[in-house]
Formats: sequence, structure tokens, C-alpha cells
Amino acid sequence: MKKILIIVGTRPEAIKMAPVIKLLQKNSDCQTIVCATGQHPQMVENVMDLFQVTIDHTLQVMVKGQSLATLTARLYEQLNTVLDKLQPQWVLVHGDTTSAMVGSMVAYYHKCSIAHIEAGLRTHNLWAPFPEEINRQVIARVTNLHYAPTLSARENLIQEGIDSNKIIVTGNTIVDSLEHILQSDNESKFENYFSDFIEKRYILFTIHRRENQGRPLSNIIESIKSIATQNPKLQLVFVLHPNPKVSNPIQDTFGSNENVHLLPPQPYDTFIHLLSRATIIITDSGGIQEEAPSLGRPVVVLRETTERQESVTAGLGILVGNAGDLLSSTVERLLTDKAYYDSCLSSRNPYGDGQASQRIVDSLLNEDLTS
Repeated sequence: MKKILIIVGTRPEAIKMAPVIKLLQKNSDCQTIVCATGQHPQMVENVMDLFQVTIDHTLQVMVKGQSLATLTARLYEQLNTVLDKLQPQWVLVHGDTTSAMVGSMVAYYHKCSIAHIEAGLRTHNLWAPFPEEINRQVIARVTNLHYAPTLSARENLIQEGIDSNKIIVTGNTIVDSLEHILQSDNESKFENYFSDFIEKRYILFTIHRRENQGRPLSNIIESIKSIATQNPKLQLVFVLHPNPKVSNPIQDTFGSNENVHLLPPQPYDTFIHLLSRATIIITDSGGIQEEAPSLGRPVVVLRETTERQESVTAGLGILVGNAGDLLSSTVERLLTDKAYYDSCLSSRNPYGDGQASQRIVDSLLNEDLTS
């Protein structure tokens, strides 16, 4: 029986890993152990509860005000203890977080086989996103099985010298999670929570990336103020990130505006329903760039470049950077030009068909450990 350790650090990892964990925990051919590193402790727990999957080990790596280097060091120490105790045959990591990067390295030190879900995404700019771009490249160097969500992700890995026989194109598991949520029956509960704006036209904003903190965030806020002034009947809905470097400037600027709604982080099912009703989504989130095509919503991306190039190429995502110059004009065009708005929608999701998790599990359980 294969012993499989799954390492999850942040809420986006939990959302994308949950359908994989759910399938593995139901399978009697393997022993599946889930370790939450504690990067997003309560939010990860909430996601796992939503998908009815079990966390077996919870670490405590977060200390107020710690540096990225200190977080990385604490992850190395605590994950090393976990792997010393469990001695898994396989370690699964996801995406580009510090938990995923350290998890893959500690697994390498222990000579475990490593599977990387959502492998091969690249911007080819080591500073954007920071540090996620280098995290992905480090993980690729030690991974045994690369589960690429798209053909372009597969091509990125091949160009870096990865054996094509170790790359499997699966689609993105976020589509699986999204379909699970959309099939759940919580519409009436959702509508009661947000009755003050849900029946009106609204733009939904999320901002969290390091490269958008400081001066870039100030530029973005100025553009949003312009949008609010030019469209007084339009509702602006912020789902705030817990990081005060992001949330405080937004609260300080928009706290008293009647048509601005500042929401705390939302449960994933509630958040998906918010996205599905929005007229426009404005974000620097990678996951939302993947969710928006399934929901038929245009997404404006607050980044200079993106590792989710598929949505941009298909015209489903609009890159506007973080200088603020293009943001207000792009939003105004989406609000007034129906042909342009409709061109940003698609009936086909470039990120998959909702079967990615099953493909990953089938591949993993069939993999020869000696290969």
C-alpha cells in the first residue's frame, strides 16, 4: 500500500488539492496523510471542512512580522520532523507557495518520490510573481511526476529539460472544485448575506500579491477612486486579504463610501457565488483567472505578466499592470462597449473539464515506485 503525504499551506492550495485528497482518502489502495503547514491556518481548515476531507497534521509556522526567510526556515524544520516520523513513499505538493517549495525539497532530502500538481506555469520573470516564480522552478528540479494543467505548461517543462514521459496534462483541479461548489444548494443563504448589493451591478476586487504592495497599491486605489466617481450607481465590492499591508490602505480610502462594500475573507462557496454574479472581476489572483472563464465573467488582471497566459491569449483575461494607468479606462470600456465585454467571455474553459483530480489519482496509483 502506498503511503502518500499531501502538503498544503495556503487557502488556494487547499481549494485545488481538496478534490484530489477526497478521491485518495476514499481509495483503499493507499494511505493518505494530509499535513497543513499553517500558512493560512483557519482558511485551510474551512476549505477542508467544506469538502469534507481530513487534516491529519497541523503545523504552526506563522509568527507575526516574520520575514520570508524566517518562514522558509521554520517550514524546513517542522516539515523535516513530519517526514522523519511518517516516512512516506510519495509527497504531493501544489503550485508555487513557500510551503510547496520547502515540502518538495524536504521530500527530496528524504528520497521520497514527489508529484507536483499544477506544474509548469511560468512567467519567465523571477521577480513577478515573487517568490512564486522561482518556487515553481525549484520544485520542477526535484519532481518525479509533473501534473501540468495545460499544454503550454507541459511545453514550458520540456523546454527546461524535463523528461516528457514524466509530464501528464490533466487540466486544472480548480475546475473540479468549482463544479463541486456550483452544484451545492446554498443560493438562498448567499442572497440573504449580500442583499444590499447583490441585485445591482457590481465590480468585485481582490488584491494580495507582494508586487502590488506599497506604491503600486496606491496607484491602483487612485484608479478605483476614479471608477467610483465616474459610476456613482455602480457597486464596488472588495474581498479584503488578511494582510494589513493590503487591507489597511483600502479600508482607509473607501471605508465611508456608500457604494463601496468592504468584506472580510469569505468562505469559498460564498466567494464563488460572489464571483458568479459580478459584472467585472478585478484581481491579481491566479486562481480567479482560472475560475472566471467557467463563470462567464471578464477578469481584469492587476499584473504586468501572468503565468496563466491561456486566458489572456483567448481574450478572457485583460492584463492592465499595477501602475493604474490602464485600469480605469479598461473598466470604462467594459461597462460601455457591449461587443468588447462579450468578447471577454467564453463557453470553453481553457483550464479543463472537471476531471483533473481523477486523472491525477489514476496516474499516481498506477505509478511504479521503482521508475
